[in-house]
Amino acid sequence: MEDGIEQSSSMLLEIIRKTKEKEKEKEQEKEKRNNLRFI
Repeated sequence: MEDGIEQSSSMLLEIIRKTKEKEKEKEQEKEKRNNLRFI
């Protein structure tokens, strides 16, 4: 039973990590576009 809980929590952590990475990429894309506007 504990194995299942550990597996699902590590899966959750993985999803959270990927979501944060995607958000970071979106922010970087936004910054790139903003920088292009200023040039």
